[in-house]
Amino acid sequence: MTGPLREDRSASNFTFPEPVKGWKILPPSEGAQRLYQHVSTGSVLSVSSLCDRYATAPLSRLVRNPLTPLGAFKELESKKLRIVDRDAEQLHVSGSLDGVKVEVIMIVVRKNECVFDFSLQASPQIQNTVKNDFLSMVKGFSF
Repeated sequence: MTGPLREDRSASNFTFPEPVKGWKILPPSEGAQRLYQHVSTGSVLSVSSLCDRYATAPLSRLVRNPLTPLGAFKELESKKLRIVDRDAEQLHVSGSLDGVKVEVIMIVVRKNECVFDFSLQASPQIQNTVKNDFLSMVKGFSF
C-alpha cells in the first residue's frame, strides 16, 4: 500500500527590498520563487523556500546542497550570519558548470519551519557591486 506523494510547501509571505537599478525580474522557475538577472553582468539572483522539511538538518549542510551541480568546487569564503534574528550560513565558492567557470554565493537561513535559500551566480566571477546588491537584499529580508 502506498500513500500520496509528499507535497512540498513554500513560504509565500516573505519580503525583501527589490534589487536596485540594473536588475530585471525573471519569471519564477522550478526551485526559485523569485529570480532576477543583472542586465550588464548577466549575474542571477534567486530566492527559494521550502517549509516543513529539513527541520533538523544543519545549516552547514543545507548551504552546500544546492551546489551539487558544480561537483568539486573551491571554497572562497564561509561565514556565519544573523538574518531575521536567526543563525544563517553563507558560502562563496568557485567551480565550473558544464565546463563554464562560475562563482556562487549561497546564504541559507531557517525561520518558522521554513528554510530560505538566497543565491547569487555569475560567470566567470561575481563583481563587488553585484555582491553588494545581493547582500543588501538579504539583509532586508523579513518573514
